[in-house]
Amino acid sequence: MKQTFLDRVRESLTSAMNDYNREDVVRQQVVVFPDKNGEWAPIVARLRDSLPIITFGAYDPEHLTGPAIYLRCLVAHTIDSPLTKDQPVIVYLPGYSREQLRNLEDCPDEIKPLAGLQYLGNVWSQRNGRDWTVLAFLKTSQGGLSIQVHDDAETRDAIRSAAAVLADESVEFLKAKEPLNAAFFDELHHPDPNKQILQWMNAPAGEEQRMKVSGDWGAFCKICGKEYDFDPEKDGASTAAEKLGSQSGRWADVWERFTEKPGAYPEIPRLLRSVKLPGWMPYPDSWPQYNDAREKELYLVFMALAEASPEEARRQIADLERVHAPRREWVWAGMGESPLARALEHLAHLAIITNDMMFGGTVLEQAERYANTTWQADDAVVRALEQATDRKSSEAVAAVVNVLYRNWLDAMAEAFQKEWLREPAPMRKENQEPVAGEVLLFVDGLRMDLGHRLSSSLKDAGYSCSLSHRFSALPTQTSTAKPAVMPIAGELVAGEKLTPRTKSGALATITALRSILNDKGFSVLSDSETGDPAHSAWTDCGDIDTEGHNKGAALPAVLDRELEKIRDRAIELLEAGWQQVRIVTDHGWLLLPGKLRKTELKPGLTEVKKGRCAELRADAETDYPVVRWFWDHNIRIALAPGVSCFEEGKEYEHGGLSPQETVVPEIVVKIGATRSKGIEIGQIRWVGMICRVHVDGAEGYTVDIRWRPADTESSVTTGSRTVSIEGNASLTVEDSSNEGKEAWLVVLDSQNSPVAQRGVRIGLE
Repeated sequence: MKQTFLDRVRESLTSAMNDYNREDVVRQQVVVFPDKNGEWAPIVARLRDSLPIITFGAYDPEHLTGPAIYLRCLVAHTIDSPLTKDQPVIVYLPGYSREQLRNLEDCPDEIKPLAGLQYLGNVWSQRNGRDWTVLAFLKTSQGGLSIQVHDDAETRDAIRSAAAVLADESVEFLKAKEPLNAAFFDELHHPDPNKQILQWMNAPAGEEQRMKVSGDWGAFCKICGKEYDFDPEKDGASTAAEKLGSQSGRWADVWERFTEKPGAYPEIPRLLRSVKLPGWMPYPDSWPQYNDAREKELYLVFMALAEASPEEARRQIADLERVHAPRREWVWAGMGESPLARALEHLAHLAIITNDMMFGGTVLEQAERYANTTWQADDAVVRALEQATDRKSSEAVAAVVNVLYRNWLDAMAEAFQKEWLREPAPMRKENQEPVAGEVLLFVDGLRMDLGHRLSSSLKDAGYSCSLSHRFSALPTQTSTAKPAVMPIAGELVAGEKLTPRTKSGALATITALRSILNDKGFSVLSDSETGDPAHSAWTDCGDIDTEGHNKGAALPAVLDRELEKIRDRAIELLEAGWQQVRIVTDHGWLLLPGKLRKTELKPGLTEVKKGRCAELRADAETDYPVVRWFWDHNIRIALAPGVSCFEEGKEYEHGGLSPQETVVPEIVVKIGATRSKGIEIGQIRWVGMICRVHVDGAEGYTVDIRWRPADTESSVTTGSRTVSIEGNASLTVEDSSNEGKEAWLVVLDSQNSPVAQRGVRIGLE
């Protein structure tokens, strides 16, 4: 094992404790440790746990520190202490030299009672009788480390400042870096000056005060002057902001450090905004105010597009995408300050897809086209709206969505309705036999675009997924369509108000449906149950439809959370031993910011009226599309034409007849080959605050260290790291005060979800 500077000091002091002729003199009682400049104090603090050290200073019995008379009592063992009587005591004298002890006339009064201790044992000193300094211990070949070190005032000051961190450096490392100079020790003291500069810029007054208290301010200022052409005391934080924005010289490294974790320095964007933009900007990504101006430009163009034709809007969106796409790589986008640039990526995709207005073919052909390709338009709308984090960006994105999507969506729905009325898709009510080892996982409102997103997420997590499509029962309301997708649909008959009944005559409520499921061999699992994988089961998960009705066009903001909940539930069931999870749904939905067009339907024509459908009275006539109720073909259902709505003010709605509402996904999930191989965390080795880990079967995955395995915000590292092809990764813990604390080393998939974890103690093997 490599010896550190601290190890060698410990050895030297231990040798001094035992350095006497046992054949000639009695056992020595003390080793006097003089330290005129107090530079050994941080080293002594580290040695207290392993050596019997007592210190001259203010009375503090807990740390065996006190005035001369107290130390004499400790040496003589006349008062209680943890010191053993058969071992010499090291008497540390910060601020005093051996010469002062020797010359009683010049000896300070406060330590005169200790002068006699030098005759009761040894003095820790060089062979020439001089007191050890840190510099001398590094340089001297007899009793020291024999390392070449510059002997100038600047280097001596730097050594004293760096003593605390010098303790943990290996002798081998120090020899490899010789000759050591002031710059080496300054950098050792501030191993990450880029981070320290950012911390100071983020809170100049507070950081200056902290570093002055710790004795780090001088070294920090020297590093800034030498390496960064900058004086924190004279130039100030605004000058630092100008240099940071320039990204020139060493400031490029500071900028890169900032972009790694910008959230750690929340005041720096404000500081950069306070600086006047330079006339020439080689790095426009440095300046948040430049990014702000580009966002404002996009807002104005987006709002103006509300009056443009779809063709003109597509042309302008394509041009804007070429100009603004690079901004998505800027740090400001990652900080949520470029919502329109991020939305533009999806709007550009929407513009391409909606350029095709060909919706012909049979219902089956249109459904196939939607399930395979045109669902991407819905996905693009949702993802664009996800980026809109405030009122202004929401209205701007909505303006573009409406001009690109509204007419396209309406034409698609009308073509689908027309063909369905000519030749509807076959729909049957039937029971399904229980399949041992299969769970039916029901999700209310899992539209096709979300089905594709969920399937991709599960595949990325290492699971096998097959996605197919089917038709929702009409009308596409939960009360009608959920019972139809259940494996006990054959046990139900027509009811009232668009809700079927059981054969006993009771309305098909949740309680009644679950009772039938149990009777037919399907266990009904609650949210927290995993059940018996030897049988078959049904369970519900997710609140997509509820959230849609509550939030309208704000629904996209919560969809990732909902899909993650569904994904995690499917994984939980598979990990509990189920052979497969079949994810089913009842219906999709329409989402259009700016509200669906209203279609009037006279109240006298209907028994039940919903947003997109209505049950017609027996003698009622209408020109709107009419279909038969899934549960009773004698009951007619009027449908809102295109993507219109019978109710005012709806942004989210379902119940009608469109590919978005009617063509729904079904996903079968199984343990995948990648997943079944497993991931195994191997050797974990610490070098200071750097963790080196080997992980088998995890090439391309990432690793992180967190207080809580699944909480991204609880990371204690400078950033997660990718596992190499050899299975290795290296992580750095930012805060050395975390040393010895318990945390979790986690292996993460592409969705940042833990797939393996192991408890660690930071900095310790």
